[in-house]
Amino acid sequence: MCTVWHKLNKKFKNAESREDKLNILYQEGKIYVMDNHLAAGWCWYHTLKKDEEYNFCHIDQHDDLANDDHKHVRELFSKNKYVSLENYIDLHHKQSPKIVLPPTKVILWDNYILHFKAIHPKWFNKEIYACHEFVSGERCSLTGKQPMKDYFDFDLGTIQDPIHPDNIKCYDLHHFLAEKLNNNKDRLWIVNFDIDYFFHEECQLFSNEYIDAVCDQINQAMDKIAVLTIALSPECCYGWDNSLRVYNQIAKRLSINMLLE
Repeated sequence: MCTVWHKLNKKFKNAESREDKLNILYQEGKIYVMDNHLAAGWCWYHTLKKDEEYNFCHIDQHDDLANDDHKHVRELFSKNKYVSLENYIDLHHKQSPKIVLPPTKVILWDNYILHFKAIHPKWFNKEIYACHEFVSGERCSLTGKQPMKDYFDFDLGTIQDPIHPDNIKCYDLHHFLAEKLNNNKDRLWIVNFDIDYFFHEECQLFSNEYIDAVCDQINQAMDKIAVLTIALSPECCYGWDNSLRVYNQIAKRLSINMLLE
């Protein structure tokens, strides 16, 4: 099994892990671990087949569906060229030389999903979201418009109904995630898993038993998963101590060899 440290700041616990900063990225086979999800798209790009269809599952406190201009990302990934992690992280918006502030980064911890949906729409054939708030069809749409479908009603005739991705509630996630992932014979899944799902500010919302149960669901569907990207998100777990404690629990349950102290 391939094990690689693509990035390691040995003083990561004292470093800022914000919307445009990455301190660690570790790979163990098809599983990647990072301090935040801004690098997830890079992991998908170097793991998945470009023209193959996949499904997408996002387990996260936040939906990460900020919809920014995709021009620079399209240019970076044009012509199937190799894209280094450094070039990916450092991609920034051009600005006037008169501006003294650092340029704004293009790929952030909350906009990477729609960037990659714009350049690889086949990777999002079916979408599942397990977030703290409902994810609508409008939120995950590149156009920002709510997609609709027609259906026939005997009393009202042809009417339109909004199309939403599949939303899994917290009380179903630890029971039915594996069933959702396994109930698709043709396509493998991108599973994007953020540890902050289990937190709200300083509070751990779910018990350790619940966390184990969610991991067991992932284990039961591991053969259907093409790539698993795990984010530690210390800023959203009220610090590194909480984040690493829960990550190590998850790592042991998912048989990931790399533990963090």
